[in-house]
This record gives sequence, C-alpha cells and structure tokens, in this order.
Amino acid sequence: MFMPGGGQRHQIYDHDGDWGSVFWQGSAKLGTCLQEIEQAESRLDILRVLVAIVLEDIKVGGYGFADEAYDIVLTQTTAVEKVEIVTWVEAELVKVGSGDDFSSKWRLEAYGRFLLSLQADMLNDEETIQLCRRIGQLQALVERLLQVGRVDEAVVDAKKASDYELLALADLFLAHGQATIAEGLIWERAGTSKDTRLDGWLKTQAIASGDWRKAIQYAENQFWPRPNLEQYQEVKSIAQKLGDWPERQKAMLLRLTQKEDYRLLTQIHLLENDVAAALTTVPMARYNDALAIEVARAAEDSHPHDSICLYRQHAERLIAARGRGNYAQAAALLVRVKALYKKLQEPEAWQQYIQSIRDQKPRLPALLQELKGAGL
Repeated sequence: MFMPGGGQRHQIYDHDGDWGSVFWQGSAKLGTCLQEIEQAESRLDILRVLVAIVLEDIKVGGYGFADEAYDIVLTQTTAVEKVEIVTWVEAELVKVGSGDDFSSKWRLEAYGRFLLSLQADMLNDEETIQLCRRIGQLQALVERLLQVGRVDEAVVDAKKASDYELLALADLFLAHGQATIAEGLIWERAGTSKDTRLDGWLKTQAIASGDWRKAIQYAENQFWPRPNLEQYQEVKSIAQKLGDWPERQKAMLLRLTQKEDYRLLTQIHLLENDVAAALTTVPMARYNDALAIEVARAAEDSHPHDSICLYRQHAERLIAARGRGNYAQAAALLVRVKALYKKLQEPEAWQQYIQSIRDQKPRLPALLQELKGAGL
C-alpha cells in the first residue's frame, strides 16, 4: 500500500471485491475515529492513511475502493488539514509530470479533481481559474469562466478541447445562455473533424429550435459515414417535416446501391414493407442468414415460393454445418416450409423435398430424429 512520503506499493487483483470491501470498511472505521479525535497529529495520521487510499485508487485506474475515504477526506477535515492534504496531492501531481499517454492524462485529471474539491471553499474565482489551467481541468475552467462572465476567455479555452470534450463544453455554454456561441464552436469543429457526434449535437439543437433545413443537413452528415437503419429513420422523420421525403429517399437508396450496402437496403425495404425489393437485395447482402429469415417471414403471404426458397436455403446450410443444434434449427425452418406448401396446395412438392432431405448421403441419424420430433 502506498503512503504519502514513501513506502512500498503492491499490485492487488481484486476480482471478487474482497479487497475493496476491506478498504471501504476500514475507511469507514477510520472516519468514525476521526469524529472522536481532536489531537492534531493523531488526526493527521488517520488522514494520511485515508488520503493514501485515495491516491492509490487513482494510481491503479480508479476502481472505486477509495470512495468512502474520498468522502471522509472532503467532509470531515478542517481548513488547516485540507491545506496540508493539498501538499500531499501536489507532491503526487509532480510525479505524474506532463505525460501524453492516456494513463498519465487520466491520473493528472483525477488528481486535479481532488485538488479542486479540497480547495473549493479556499480559493477565489481567479485562483480557481489559474488552478484549473495548471492541472488541465478544462471543463471546470470553462464553467468558472462562464460563471464570472468571462465568455471570450471561455471560448478560447474551449477551442483547445478534444472533440469529445467539446461536446460537454458546448452543453455548458447552453446552460449559461450562450447557445449561439455553443453552436458556433461545434459547427467550426465539425468542418475539420470526422467525429459524427458533432453533427449529432448540431442536429439535436436544430430539431429543438425547429430549424428542419439545418437538421436534415446534420442528420445526413451523421448518416453517411456509417449508414444504419436508426439514422435512416431519423433522416426520414426530418425530411417528412420538410415535405421532400420521396425525392430524398430515392437519392439515398440510389447512393446505398452504388455503395453496394445491400444489407442496409434490405433492412430499409423491410421497414418500408417493400417485400419484393427486399427479395431482390437480400441475396447480395453479406452475413445475411438472419436477415434472409426475416425476409422469408415477411414474404410468406405475398411471395410464398420465394419464402420457401429462402427457408430451404438456410435449412440446408444448417444441415451441412452438422450438429444437433443446427439440425433442430433446420427442422424448425422446414416446419414453415411444410406449412407454406400446404397453403399453396402443393403436397407432392413437399413430399419430394422432405424425402430428399431424409435420403441424403451420408445418412444423419441425429437429423432424422430432429425431423421426426418436429413432425416431419
């Protein structure tokens, strides 16, 4: 266990949470002692242990075993004690340095949050701002600048943020009544970034304000890098507000065809109840087994022979893959095939087909058992 000022550090694997429980219970008992002790040096001895638990949790990546200790340090200490604790944390902060790796950055931010919490009631606005800049607490920095009306400075600092950080900072500007600035920050970054979440943020704001022209632009910007059915539906919803959905849909389907995204095209055809189109695109879709079954179900009433063909193809692939589980799935599909042949009044075709399955070489006893169990 690491102690401020020295000591040995051991790596602990706590898969079952046993060590975490020890830290939580031990911290709580130390907190109880702290409430009863007035002598300054004894209190500092207890606080050294509690702070050591917090710092160790930060060093190993924030597993949460220091939550109880963290709360005690912040709520049961005097102003004088907090000043002393700050020196301990600052010493650890120096050791982290200014590394660019993720681990160093995370620890730096965690130490910074701890320092800010410890000094929340000690520092004036300017001191807080300077501390935030020094320890890289960008969100806290921008929030304090906005609170004191230094909007221009907040914008300058916000522009230094990563794409992910900027999204949270934009929400801060919104919360402080600076919607135009927030949108400008995101719009400027979206022009140079590949992060589609920026367009998503702009789209959300455009929808909230009823600006459907902007909303459709941002929705399509978000859709095309990684087209999916959910975002297709969102584009559709916005385009219907504008009244140009038929034309826009036609252009989208053409572009998806050019991209050979037959899987999404098939999903869209199913969504739009265009079974004939889905039957055309599903054979060209990659990894289409589950999707083909979905199309087969949708086609049972309007295109029963196509439905039978899809069921049979999938059942035969399952049988070729062998295994009791595959045979059971194949039998379930063949039950659907039998029902469709019956509905079409084509019993001979069914009998010929199922007999060919039974007579295939090599004979598969487990398959025959599954067929018999399914009434086939």
